[in-house]
Amino acid sequence: MAQCVKVLPTGSTIGFNGGVGYYFNSTVPVIVPDDACTSGLQILTKAEIDVMKTIKVDSSSDPARVQDMADLFYAFLAVLVVVWSVKQLLNLFTGDTSKD
Repeated sequence: MAQCVKVLPTGSTIGFNGGVGYYFNSTVPVIVPDDACTSGLQILTKAEIDVMKTIKVDSSSDPARVQDMADLFYAFLAVLVVVWSVKQLLNLFTGDTSKD
């Protein structure tokens, strides 16, 4: 089972000796359990990792989506050709042929 963990920064209190009244502070970052799972870090078992390795992603394309993307490409291409053509006609009728 996955265990949620979090990293405590250096200087965090990690223990208390009640008899002496002394707090133990960490001198290095420490990994501790995180019951609320707020950090998003998890420690997984080897079995869980192996299961994740065998997950297959369906990479097949949906023909309708491919056709939609092709239609969109040709629509943008048509708009580009129309705008360029109108610009060329405008240059032709204004007599300024030095511009592209």
